[in-house]
Amino acid sequence: MASFTRRKHSTTVESCYALDINYMHREGSLQQGAHGMMYWIRTDFFGAEHTASVSTYRTARGIILIYALGDGRPQHLFYHIDIAQLPCNYGGIRPYLICPGHDSARAVTCNRRVTKLYKLPMGQYFFCRQCHSLTYTSCNTSGNALKIARRQTRRVARKLQLRTVPSRPALIERPKGMHKKTFELLKDEFLICYQAEQDALSVRIAAECTRLNKLVAASEAFIRSHLARNADNAGD
Repeated sequence: MASFTRRKHSTTVESCYALDINYMHREGSLQQGAHGMMYWIRTDFFGAEHTASVSTYRTARGIILIYALGDGRPQHLFYHIDIAQLPCNYGGIRPYLICPGHDSARAVTCNRRVTKLYKLPMGQYFFCRQCHSLTYTSCNTSGNALKIARRQTRRVARKLQLRTVPSRPALIERPKGMHKKTFELLKDEFLICYQAEQDALSVRIAAECTRLNKLVAASEAFIRSHLARNADNAGD
């Protein structure tokens, strides 16, 4: 009897909302008493856009996060995250976020120093990668030629400011403000990645067809042997 197993894929950091302290530092949101705002725009499987935002307020010990969850009657969250400032080797100070994650089983707080905290797409709070058990997309696509080619195609598509991969990639238009030579280089790279994705998809389909044909042949052989055995028993 054939057995089927499905590889477990963990949630990736790329699919989460990331609170980046380096971005806040560049935007001036870490100055005492400063107010800041972070936005995210995501496109789902059907092409619909979803937006999310978080307001921040700098305090003496860290930052206060203010955001809402849900659409109809949103749940408003308001909590504090500590910030640690460590001196650099050649002068200056580097800020870190202190993860507020809490392990209720062991009754301990995470308190890791990190540069990014993540909120799951359907989650509530911003915790570190370890608390959410997150992985990277590259880890899930390791050894999978189709996923690697698809990820490379999407990467170049983002550089070309494409929301989705077009059905006719040869007709891509140059984005406004992009240099013509840069556009031609990116377009050539996109066509190469797109063709590699199509080739990998063809190989995957052929492999799946071969696997299914083997399963069908094995099932037919089992049925024939079962019928022959029943016929022999009936003759006896």
